[in-house]
Amino acid sequence: MLTGMAGRLGRVEPGKRVVSSVDESTMRVGDFMILARVLGTVVASAKNERLVGSTLVLCSPLESVEQVESLEAPASKPIVAVDLVGATEGNVVLVCTGSSSQSAAGGGPIDAAVVGLVDYVTCEGKRRNPAEK
Repeated sequence: MLTGMAGRLGRVEPGKRVVSSVDESTMRVGDFMILARVLGTVVASAKNERLVGSTLVLCSPLESVEQVESLEAPASKPIVAVDLVGATEGNVVLVCTGSSSQSAAGGGPIDAAVVGLVDYVTCEGKRRNPAEK
């Protein structure tokens, strides 16, 4: 059984690629697990008690697979995420959003959580390694 976008598109024959476009005007961050680059940390001396002890990082979602290999900051609007894996500035990370991020972080007022450090991405037969500072 197909889930997610593929499930909404109906039956997909084996060997066929599912290609869909996303209308960015209606896209919400809470709908996706995304690739992002860590731009830095966010320090908040006053915050919700459930966030005390959490590290907050500023992440910029990657807009293309090619940006995995680039050190340039993506032009996308940055988001703040709770760091669950010890990410540092420049890392390419997996960011889980919405209610899944709350589950990953054990609850609390969270809309995004860094849940993985990306070693590499393989797309269309090409391996892309994250650029390092």
